[in-house]
Amino acid sequence: MKTKLTVCMVTALLISGGAVAATATPLDFSSGWNVVSLANDSHATPEWTTSNGGSTVAQVQNGDASVYLSDNVWSNTTFNGSFRVNTNSDDDFIGFVFGYTGSDDYYLFDWKQRDQNWNGNGYEGFTLSHITGDNINLWGHTGGNLEVLAIDYGDNGWEDREWYDLELSYTSSNVTVSVGDVTIFNMDGTYEAGQFGFYSYSQRDTTFTDFTATSNPVPEPQTMLLFGVGLMGLAFQVKRKTAAVKEK
Repeated sequence: MKTKLTVCMVTALLISGGAVAATATPLDFSSGWNVVSLANDSHATPEWTTSNGGSTVAQVQNGDASVYLSDNVWSNTTFNGSFRVNTNSDDDFIGFVFGYTGSDDYYLFDWKQRDQNWNGNGYEGFTLSHITGDNINLWGHTGGNLEVLAIDYGDNGWEDREWYDLELSYTSSNVTVSVGDVTIFNMDGTYEAGQFGFYSYSQRDTTFTDFTATSNPVPEPQTMLLFGVGLMGLAFQVKRKTAAVKEK
């Protein structure tokens, strides 16, 4: 019976080709990306520039909150890359957005170097927020259209000129953010597909480089169908064997 079950399962996987293979695609920032303003206050106009053949993008002004946003719509994707603040000046926000479907619906992960009371209290550390409209204060993470989903505040701000490895795993049911070997947030929920981009607010010389997007493997429908057929075959064999025992 074990042999027959194994044959059924292996046959199903061979016929279907198994799960969709994961493929890492380098992100080219030189085309298919746009600057989107998220808030206008007393800061300079953001200026995003690309270099290194499109593998690096930097925001070079002490600018208003903005995002360098991909035209692509993403879900079930893992993003990996490196970032840093390439200056000793200022202590404000760097991060990224995901699940962006418009200015009235996106998720924001940001990281601040030091506590500062300017337009509300901006705290040292990490914040994950969901924005659903324009009644927002991105500095203080307040407003009727901003929901703070998770925080990690304390003595954990970014350091000047230090490179950090970032990983964002984004699926329809979970978001996990890691910096280096540390998982910052691991949040179950319901997340819609959307655009991905890099975030800077009141912080010059924020640099993002060598990012890839890897599709997370998803079982193909025919794999699941044939696996089900294999289980049905197992059930049939068990039923036959049981019937034969009873007849004896």
